[in-house]
Amino acid sequence: MRMADEEDIDFLAGCGHSENDSEIQESIARKRGFFWEKWKEGLVSLVGLVEGKRSGFLNMFPIEISPWGPFGEDLYVIPCLFVIWDYQGRELGKTMMSTAIEMAIDTPHA
Repeated sequence: MRMADEEDIDFLAGCGHSENDSEIQESIARKRGFFWEKWKEGLVSLVGLVEGKRSGFLNMFPIEISPWGPFGEDLYVIPCLFVIWDYQGRELGKTMMSTAIEMAIDTPHA
């Protein structure tokens, strides 16, 4: 597992879809800007790897910048935890969640 970077943005924005479907590609194009903006504001995106292949992801927002609520401070919101079907049952989601919890505890809030 690792922190997401610019090479992962299509994987995150496409919610793991890799098809060349034009609707998915349009959606990904719209969401790229969202991820760039929110990363600058504090969004944390983790990419889960199995044998070096992107297999899932987790996004967590400082609650203060979460576009969907809830309200509060000094907390994180995890709106999305995703593991590709073929990689489920390998504890990837559990590992990403544990890492997110550790990061939330260790990260000072703005």
